Amino acid sequence: MLEILVFSLVIGLAYSLMASGFNLLLSVGRIINLAYGAYVVLVAYIYSTLAQSLQPGLAALIALAISTAIGTVGWSVLAALRRNEVLMIVVTLSIALVIEGMLIWIYGPYQRVVPVIVSGSIGWLNLQWLVTALIAVATYLGYFLLTARTNIGKMMIATAEDPELTILYGMNPTRIYYVTTAIASFFASLSGLLLSPFLTIYPHVAWLFLTIVLSVTIIGGVGSVVGSIVAGILISGVERVASYYIDPIFQGFVSPALVIGMLLLRPRGLFGKAELRWA
Repeated sequence: MLEILVFSLVIGLAYSLMASGFNLLLSVGRIINLAYGAYVVLVAYIYSTLAQSLQPGLAALIALAISTAIGTVGWSVLAALRRNEVLMIVVTLSIALVIEGMLIWIYGPYQRVVPVIVSGSIGWLNLQWLVTALIAVATYLGYFLLTARTNIGKMMIATAEDPELTILYGMNPTRIYYVTTAIASFFASLSGLLLSPFLTIYPHVAWLFLTIVLSVTIIGGVGSVVGSIVAGILISGVERVASYYIDPIFQGFVSPALVIGMLLLRPRGLFGKAELRWA
């Protein structure tokens, strides 16, 4: 039972990282990025390819740098579409299909096992679990320090609250969007590296990742990173319990069921605000 709880926590932290990037793009950048799941899968494929010829740790660092750069540039371009939500949805869905098709063309539709970054264990505790949890916690500590102690972090929060007011105060919204996309890309890339060794990866799993991201964002609340952390751990815990005590097939129904319940009882999510302002 203890192993199930610890594994649930580890997977939940990875879910939270994955959803936090999407949540930042949505709340600060007003970017509805439905290619997010495909991007996370792309990161996993980049890492697994590099790991065939490099040490896993070095391969992970290189993959993290490459994918963060790709995401920062690509998602910054999407900011130009933020005033047309319908067009943004169509464009990002198209990008997701292009990434999926490209992965099928290069690697085939087959399942792919992603190597762990760290192998071995301390007693019953898997070192990959430990490393995943420590990296996730360190990343969140860095993010909260950024938003609490730096000007750019405070400007990000201000932009999420009222983007028009930040312009009146002389803040540069373009700079804020670039920083936001960089952080969101880092979160997505890191989650892909940490989560993929626990799963079997294939191109179509991008839609599962997108489902998880949307579920965590809705349950935790749009604009709340703390909400993403809580919701990610909650979804992971319920998934593990349902899989272990009922049947593994029920794991896939957990996220939709929790989302429906949250929308009925508290539509703004656990930590979301009653009103969301859009640019």
